[in-house]
Amino acid sequence: MYASESALAESVANTTHTFDPSRGIFMAIVMIIVVALIASEAIHRTLVVFFGASVLILLSYTLGHFIPWFDFLSLDAAFRAID
Repeated sequence: MYASESALAESVANTTHTFDPSRGIFMAIVMIIVVALIASEAIHRTLVVFFGASVLILLSYTLGHFIPWFDFLSLDAAFRAID
């Protein structure tokens, strides 16, 4: 994905979001719910994963503008994670 280590270092240096462990608690709760729903097989696993990702992105882009604690992920970081 990155041509060299310097390109990777530059990409990391240009990120504006830093990870706060308190934000990880909410993300961990969402992940535990997703894993529990997948394990119970009550809902199809694809729908569960899309629901979990949608919750995090929706909260990040709606409440994240007003309450900084909910600002989990920037759109650029999300696109980089996909690629």
